[in-house]
Amino acid sequence: MTPILFHFNFVIFADDTNLISKDSEITTSEMEKIYDRCMSNRLIVNHSKTSQVLFRNHQKKVDEQFFRIDNLEILQSAKFLGIIIERHLSFVMHFNSIVQKLNFLLMMLRYLRKCLNKKRMIENYYSFVYPHLKY
Repeated sequence: MTPILFHFNFVIFADDTNLISKDSEITTSEMEKIYDRCMSNRLIVNHSKTSQVLFRNHQKKVDEQFFRIDNLEILQSAKFLGIIIERHLSFVMHFNSIVQKLNFLLMMLRYLRKCLNKKRMIENYYSFVYPHLKY
């Protein structure tokens, strides 16, 4: 492993690889070394799915152009293992997403109660609603 890769923590799950760095001095040449390493291991970097999120204190103003890496899109949030993580780590977007899903599912259950018995309603609750509350 080349020394440059020690600037990052790798989080790998299935076919997703996430590089996490505390270092604000990551350069384009360092990113090119990572791309080269991926290519040498027959890994494809999908540029349409590759982006970066700059995590920081919400009170701190940061020039995002200073941190731009290899023209990667800088996003306000990213989905990681089903959780929406915002750049300020407030989780507001994630909570709003869950509330929106649950509103739809509860509306669905309201309509189903007219045609299903109590046992089937409980089964539907544990199939559709409960996993969102549990996760």
